Amino acid sequence: MSYLNRIKASIEPVKGQGFRVAESQEHVATTDIVDSAAEQSRLEELLEENKPRYPDFVDNLHYLLKTPFRYPPLIYGSRFGQPFEKSLFYGAADTKTALAETAFYRFVFVYDTRVPFPKPVKSQHTIFEVAVKTDSGVKLQSPDWQDVRDQLVSPVDYRFTQAIGTEMREAGVEAFQFISARAVEAGINWGLFSPRAFQKAKPSNLRPMIAVTTKEKVSISVTEPDGTSTAIEYPVTHFMISGRIPRPAS
Repeated sequence: MSYLNRIKASIEPVKGQGFRVAESQEHVATTDIVDSAAEQSRLEELLEENKPRYPDFVDNLHYLLKTPFRYPPLIYGSRFGQPFEKSLFYGAADTKTALAETAFYRFVFVYDTRVPFPKPVKSQHTIFEVAVKTDSGVKLQSPDWQDVRDQLVSPVDYRFTQAIGTEMREAGVEAFQFISARAVEAGINWGLFSPRAFQKAKPSNLRPMIAVTTKEKVSISVTEPDGTSTAIEYPVTHFMISGRIPRPAS
């Protein structure tokens, strides 16, 4: 069943703040295997040379904004992206939802590792804010989409949302909002097909974040600009479906 006409009728201006968590893995990893700043700089240059080229249309963007558009899609795609389509920029409409999404994928990482980690996995991240604004937007959380809400928020199946994503691209949608399948409080997420939907070329409100992950829980600590820390913990049961962590795109 096609929803293309409904998508076209739903296109409207959208504007708001988005929050995304990026892992600080590259800098941390390279500092562990070199002896000097010069060696680290050269190693990072070599790593950069072997990565996919950035698309031409993102040259003016900060790397945190343009990096999601750089890489090919995952082997199974993403919630609104099929394996053969260009990658999207995903974010959340608030910090709480962004952290819940991050916790889910930390669990996926730990549970997908063939050899269990002998101790909790500590990872360093940055949570940042972006400004989104476009006249070509869709709000999938609106009453117009209530009849297919269960398919849109399915934690175990991406087939419906990937089909919707393909038709949104066809309709010229640049950015859209959708209900998170991971945040119990039904938080809102952003998806950007095009970097043109960024209102500003640079992120703001960058905050360091640490996640400590075991198979039982993810503990997250975010350092605020005033130096205080905000801590939140997610038990694995928060995300389990029928006793397991779902792999909707596999």
